Amino acid sequence: MRLLLVDDQRLVLTSLEYLLNSVGVDSVGFDDPLMALDAFLSAPHEFDAIITDLAMPGMSGTELANRVWAAHPDFPVAILSGFLDQAQTDSVSDSRPVRFLAKPAELSEILATLRDYGLEVPVVDQAR
Repeated sequence: MRLLLVDDQRLVLTSLEYLLNSVGVDSVGFDDPLMALDAFLSAPHEFDAIITDLAMPGMSGTELANRVWAAHPDFPVAILSGFLDQAQTDSVSDSRPVRFLAKPAELSEILATLRDYGLEVPVVDQAR
Protein backbone atom coordinates (compact mmCIF):
# COMPACT_ATOMS: atom_id res chain seq x y z
CA MET A 1 0.00 0.00 0.00
CA ARG A 2 1.17 3.52 -0.79
CA LEU A 3 -0.27 6.78 0.52
CA LEU A 4 -0.06 10.27 -0.90
CA LEU A 5 0.29 12.74 1.99
CA VAL A 6 -0.33 16.46 1.53
CA ASP A 7 0.26 19.19 4.13
CA ASP A 8 1.72 22.65 3.64
CA GLN A 9 3.30 22.55 7.10
CA ARG A 10 6.54 20.73 6.44
CA LEU A 11 7.03 19.61 10.05
CA VAL A 12 3.56 18.06 10.20
CA LEU A 13 4.11 16.40 6.83
CA THR A 14 7.48 14.88 7.65
CA SER A 15 6.25 13.71 11.07
CA LEU A 16 3.23 11.97 9.55
CA GLU A 17 5.31 10.50 6.76
CA TYR A 18 7.89 9.19 9.23
CA LEU A 19 5.23 7.76 11.55
CA LEU A 20 3.40 5.91 8.78
CA ASN A 21 6.59 4.63 7.17
CA SER A 22 7.79 3.41 10.59
CA VAL A 23 4.80 1.06 10.85
CA GLY A 24 5.19 -0.24 7.31
CA VAL A 25 2.86 2.09 5.40
CA ASP A 26 4.70 3.43 2.35
CA SER A 27 4.03 7.17 2.24
CA VAL A 28 5.05 9.94 -0.13
CA GLY A 29 4.65 13.52 1.07
CA PHE A 30 4.07 16.82 -0.72
CA ASP A 31 3.94 20.26 0.87
CA ASP A 32 2.34 21.73 -2.25
CA PRO A 33 -1.16 20.50 -3.13
CA LEU A 34 -0.76 21.38 -6.82
CA MET A 35 2.39 19.25 -7.06
CA ALA A 36 0.60 16.45 -5.19
CA LEU A 37 -2.30 16.59 -7.63
CA ASP A 38 0.08 16.46 -10.59
CA ALA A 39 1.87 13.46 -9.08
CA PHE A 40 -1.41 11.67 -8.52
CA LEU A 41 -2.89 12.42 -11.94
CA SER A 42 0.29 11.33 -13.71
CA ALA A 43 0.34 7.96 -11.91
CA PRO A 44 -2.91 7.28 -10.00
CA HIS A 45 -2.24 3.53 -9.99
CA GLU A 46 0.76 4.13 -7.72
CA PHE A 47 -1.40 5.29 -4.80
CA ASP A 48 -4.06 3.60 -2.69
CA ALA A 49 -5.34 6.61 -0.74
CA ILE A 50 -4.71 10.29 -0.06
CA ILE A 51 -4.40 11.95 3.32
CA THR A 52 -4.47 15.72 3.04
CA ASP A 53 -4.65 18.79 5.22
CA LEU A 54 -7.78 20.87 4.79
CA ALA A 55 -6.46 24.45 4.82
CA MET A 56 -3.52 25.03 2.49
CA PRO A 57 -2.44 27.93 0.28
CA GLY A 58 -3.16 27.48 -3.41
CA MET A 59 -5.70 24.69 -3.01
CA SER A 60 -7.74 23.40 -0.09
CA GLY A 61 -7.89 19.74 0.81
CA THR A 62 -11.53 19.58 -0.32
CA GLU A 63 -10.63 21.13 -3.68
CA LEU A 64 -7.79 18.62 -4.05
CA ALA A 65 -10.21 15.79 -3.24
CA ASN A 66 -12.79 17.08 -5.73
CA ARG A 67 -10.16 17.26 -8.49
CA VAL A 68 -9.00 13.73 -7.70
CA TRP A 69 -12.61 12.50 -7.81
CA ALA A 70 -13.21 14.24 -11.14
CA ALA A 71 -10.76 11.75 -12.63
CA HIS A 72 -11.21 8.83 -10.18
CA PRO A 73 -14.64 9.07 -8.48
CA ASP A 74 -14.11 6.28 -5.95
CA PHE A 75 -10.61 7.15 -4.80
CA PRO A 76 -10.31 7.22 -0.96
CA VAL A 77 -9.37 10.54 0.62
CA ALA A 78 -8.97 11.45 4.30
CA ILE A 79 -8.93 15.13 5.21
CA LEU A 80 -7.15 16.33 8.35
CA SER A 81 -7.97 19.62 10.04
CA GLY A 82 -7.57 21.37 13.33
CA PHE A 83 -10.69 23.41 12.64
CA LEU A 84 -13.56 21.45 11.13
CA ASP A 85 -16.93 23.04 10.67
CA GLN A 86 -20.12 22.06 8.87
CA ALA A 87 -19.48 24.33 5.86
CA GLN A 88 -16.16 22.60 5.21
CA THR A 89 -17.54 19.09 5.46
CA ASP A 90 -20.57 20.07 3.37
CA SER A 91 -18.27 21.12 0.52
CA VAL A 92 -17.72 17.43 -0.21
CA SER A 93 -20.50 15.26 -1.60
CA ASP A 94 -21.89 12.63 0.77
CA SER A 95 -21.47 10.05 -1.97
CA ARG A 96 -17.69 10.42 -2.03
CA PRO A 97 -15.24 8.16 -0.19
CA VAL A 98 -14.04 10.79 2.31
CA ARG A 99 -13.30 10.83 6.02
CA PHE A 100 -12.60 13.92 8.09
CA LEU A 101 -10.11 13.56 10.95
CA ALA A 102 -9.33 16.16 13.60
CA LYS A 103 -5.71 17.22 14.01
CA PRO A 104 -3.71 15.96 15.65
CA ALA A 105 -4.95 12.56 14.54
CA GLU A 106 -3.75 9.50 16.40
CA LEU A 107 -1.96 6.85 14.36
CA SER A 108 -4.67 4.37 15.35
CA GLU A 109 -7.35 6.70 13.89
CA ILE A 110 -5.49 7.04 10.61
CA LEU A 111 -4.94 3.29 10.32
CA ALA A 112 -8.61 2.62 11.20
CA THR A 113 -9.68 5.04 8.47
CA LEU A 114 -7.50 3.23 5.94
CA ARG A 115 -8.99 -0.09 7.07
CA ASP A 116 -12.48 1.39 6.62
CA TYR A 117 -11.52 1.91 2.98
CA GLY A 118 -10.72 -1.79 2.73
CA LEU A 119 -6.97 -1.27 2.63
CA GLU A 120 -4.63 -3.69 4.35
CA VAL A 121 -2.67 -1.87 7.02
CA PRO A 122 -0.55 -3.19 9.85
CA VAL A 123 -1.91 -3.61 13.33
CA VAL A 124 0.33 -1.62 15.67
CA ASP A 125 0.82 -1.36 19.38
CA GLN A 126 -1.49 1.31 20.85
CA ALA A 127 1.48 2.78 22.74
CA ARG A 128 2.73 4.51 19.56
